[in-house]
Amino acid sequence: MVKTDAGWSCWATLPSELAAEGAATAKGRRIQFTATLTRSDRDPTFAFGKRPTHASFLNS
Repeated sequence: MVKTDAGWSCWATLPSELAAEGAATAKGRRIQFTATLTRSDRDPTFAFGKRPTHASFLNS
């Protein structure tokens, strides 16, 4: 689950560029990535991310 600075959330898989470090190290960290988003039919503040790429961790 990704929570954005704008206040909406997105469900996406962990981008392969970050998977080498493992999901446990990604939790709570700021990241940047590109993905195709599809808004949820049930919640206008939630989206599903597809094919995340160009990912990197950001400095806090």
